[in-house]
Amino acid sequence: MIIALSWSVFLVSLLFQYLRKSTFLDRIILKTASEKEEGYSAVPVYEEYIGQVGVVVHRLRPSGVIELENGKRLDVVSESAYISAGEKVKVIAVEGRRILVRVEG
Repeated sequence: MIIALSWSVFLVSLLFQYLRKSTFLDRIILKTASEKEEGYSAVPVYEEYIGQVGVVVHRLRPSGVIELENGKRLDVVSESAYISAGEKVKVIAVEGRRILVRVEG
């Protein structure tokens, strides 16, 4: 058993040495990166919605769904504890994926 284990370790180390020097890994490993400086983002950017007005579709207690004037629906969190369906709200802040709204008026 010890001899088989020794040979396995030896052969695996030889395989890694060969693969490191070969071009085979260059063909199967992605070398490019998606950088923030180039405009890539893992999280959608919601800053464009700040200041827009929408109507509450599902009551906010404190989270729920609103529909903006352009028909886009967003999951939001209310500034207060409860806002009933049908009320107009305004987007006041965005913190990552969290969209904060308050009653318009």
